[in-house]
Amino acid sequence: MSGILGEILRAGAAAVPAIHAGTVRALQRCGTGELGYTIHACTDCRESETVPRSCGNRHCPRCQGRLARAWLERQQTALLATPYFHVVFTLPHALLPLCVAAPRELYALLFEAAAQTLLQLGRERLSGTLGVTAVLHTWGQRLTLHPHIHAIVTGGALDALERWHGVKSPRYRMALK
Repeated sequence: MSGILGEILRAGAAAVPAIHAGTVRALQRCGTGELGYTIHACTDCRESETVPRSCGNRHCPRCQGRLARAWLERQQTALLATPYFHVVFTLPHALLPLCVAAPRELYALLFEAAAQTLLQLGRERLSGTLGVTAVLHTWGQRLTLHPHIHAIVTGGALDALERWHGVKSPRYRMALK
């Protein structure tokens, strides 16, 4: 898979923003031999196999796919018996120059705004605290700057007395709009 991805990235490398150039270079070189080789040899029959090294980049499906699947399996053991909802918070494009000038500060503010919005909705609409897991993505499908947060939100909230208040309607997610 990564060989095909590398070919695609090599073909379109000129269009990649400079901020992502290191990641793209790693994916382009993955499994090509540019990163060197590992030789596996059998001590009994002396047969050997030369394998191109992988990039190890966290964005590479070849290198990190197995680790990502293992991580997902571990996370699923901690899920609550409740529905979950996917919510996306996108930064307005007018603020993109600030992301370039002060990314750490702006991304922290985006996380804070998303968290406070969800927690307030949980308090107001479900009388408790929602469970939230959030991930920042800084680029879009076309590898352009597109900061947004993906949040997985519980379909219920825990109140101060540790009582669960689950959603009563499958249209709950509409309340987040």
